[in-house]
Amino acid sequence: MEDKRELTKELLAGSLRDLMMTTSFEKITIKMITDGANVIRPTFYKHFQDKYEVLEWIFQKEVIEKIEVLIENNMEDEVIRLLCKRIGANMEFYRQALKIEGPNSLYQIMNSSLYRCTLKIIKKHMLLLPKELDFLTVEQIARFYTTSLTSILYDWILNDSILSSEQMVSAYNYLTTKSIHEMINECVKKSL
Repeated sequence: MEDKRELTKELLAGSLRDLMMTTSFEKITIKMITDGANVIRPTFYKHFQDKYEVLEWIFQKEVIEKIEVLIENNMEDEVIRLLCKRIGANMEFYRQALKIEGPNSLYQIMNSSLYRCTLKIIKKHMLLLPKELDFLTVEQIARFYTTSLTSILYDWILNDSILSSEQMVSAYNYLTTKSIHEMINECVKKSL
């Protein structure tokens, strides 16, 4: 029974995905999605509330569930690489999806999903801060890293970047391991 539910969700998600390649998200109707999946309209509502929930389901299935497996298996170093590879493999879909605005946008879905993953990693490893920074909460730290990650992904996807997923991983790792002062000092040294 669960396999049939999952298959139906995949058909509906595939239909939405196909439609998004030719039609703006705002113009896509539930009927268009169900017609593309070859199911009746009530079937859609057995699985999803609306098309935004389908979009979230796609991101969860395609990216977040795989990230969670890495976290559970102590492979946190691979999270950014997997994230960029999964997005890079479906770049045109994500480019169309990021054009959706509002509270149920892919940007918001990515941000909240990645926040939960980041928080899980931080809590799992019981991050210890120096005494002078003990006023920072794990939630604040998770928000800081999630906001920067979501922002750089957004720019990469929407700006028709020529960067490969591996180049994105390198760029993110560079930005998160260097302070702004270190980057400035490197530039100053190079210009001398």
